[in-house]
Amino acid sequence: MNRFVLMISVGVILILVPIGIVLYGYWDIHQPKLGAVGDGNQKFLTVPVLIPLIGSLILGIGNIHGAIVYRKQNLTQPDKNEDDSFS
Repeated sequence: MNRFVLMISVGVILILVPIGIVLYGYWDIHQPKLGAVGDGNQKFLTVPVLIPLIGSLILGIGNIHGAIVYRKQNLTQPDKNEDDSFS
């Protein structure tokens, strides 16, 4: 059960962190940058910035899928050392 919870937690983190980074980047891009703060040029999210974020999303989805498959396999197969384990 602990490995299943860890895999789900890592998957959720791998999904939520890139979404938060993209939302923050989108918000920051649309802030006015005039005067002493900047020169007024608009910046955009570029492909080299988005590739690691999309990769992290894909890994998170794959990790959650793997955790669900792992859990289903452990529920259908009895534990081999069930008599020896006390936990």
